[in-house]
Amino acid sequence: MEYVHGVEMLSKDHSKLQEQIQDSKLLAGMIDETWKDRLDQLMDKILNTDEAKNKKYYTGLMDAYMIIQGHSNA
Repeated sequence: MEYVHGVEMLSKDHSKLQEQIQDSKLLAGMIDETWKDRLDQLMDKILNTDEAKNKKYYTGLMDAYMIIQGHSNA
């Protein structure tokens, strides 16, 4: 009986760890996705040469900095 109880506990622990791994993979995927979006936004700001929209290069750089920090104001 003790052996059966040990196997049941091991199975429960394994299932719990599998759930944690899946949650971690999902979270990592979300972070990776938002990172790519922010990087794309950053490149758009850096390469922006439309003077009507962005008269000062400083403004574009500050926008880019805010995107990298995770605060999008675009």
